[in-house]
Amino acid sequence: MHYWIQGSNTRPVKSVMIMKKTKILFGVVIALIVVMPSFSPLSSKSLALREGAYVKWSVELKALDRSKGQTEHYWSAESYLKIFKITNSSDGMAVLFAYSTHYFDVAKGTYSESDKSPRVSEGMYVNNGSTKAVFSNGNNYEYVLHKESWMFMMEFPFSPFTIFNVKKADFKDWFCDAYLYRVIGSRKRECGIFFETWDIVLGSRRKIYYAEMYYLSSSINLGESEIPESSVIEINVGIDRESGIIAKLRYFWQYSQNIMFELILSIKDTNVFKKGTFINGVIITIIGLIAAYMAYRFYKKKKRLKKIRI
Repeated sequence: MHYWIQGSNTRPVKSVMIMKKTKILFGVVIALIVVMPSFSPLSSKSLALREGAYVKWSVELKALDRSKGQTEHYWSAESYLKIFKITNSSDGMAVLFAYSTHYFDVAKGTYSESDKSPRVSEGMYVNNGSTKAVFSNGNNYEYVLHKESWMFMMEFPFSPFTIFNVKKADFKDWFCDAYLYRVIGSRKRECGIFFETWDIVLGSRRKIYYAEMYYLSSSINLGESEIPESSVIEINVGIDRESGIIAKLRYFWQYSQNIMFELILSIKDTNVFKKGTFINGVIITIIGLIAAYMAYRFYKKKKRLKKIRI
């Protein structure tokens, strides 16, 4: 027969409670592991150019007024892309899609002093409910569904409504030839850098192609009369290395004698890849460590209880 020493009669109850808490923590860990794959119905290992894929981006336009020495917010926007249907034939591939850019929080809608009316107004939509883009069966390294200009008379080299074919074996070589080398005068010059990296995008760790480039603004100017000939536009773009979508984009250039514009775009939502996997992994790791610590505490207490038995 065994007896508990005086004052120790509550220890078995405490041990049972610790065991129950440990089981609950392990249950939470298992539940999170089961739930995480359901965050996205689409595979994160394939291109975003597939039926049912959608992407949303947040956009902001700011201006640095050098005469005042201050930065001014112009407007915010949300851009949206949805792929409805893809049809392949002997002639090529047809993509049925919708896109939109919705402007809001508009503080200033005119860009130039010569603008007689605002180019952007509160609640303005630039969209197409359903349109088709056709691509030939050649070597397609990018699928430009729509060129976005944000109401500037400029041909920006990168648009959120573009999906890059990052699965091509020589994609990096193609990108450098297409975007990093520019003909200036009579010579072809390198105008930026391109490398592989990673970033936290929508709470997930994503592999990224990053490029930083500098173009003469005049080379993409389609009619902005106030842009100086010496103006240079800085371009920063981050492309998801698995899906081919633009995760981040930034343009910064001198628009007039006193105004420097900065346009910043970042991905806001998508079903192309799983969101929150990095953050969820951190949470699961913390919960797992707590559960392991509780289990260790329970084991030590159980071992100590055995020693005090008479």
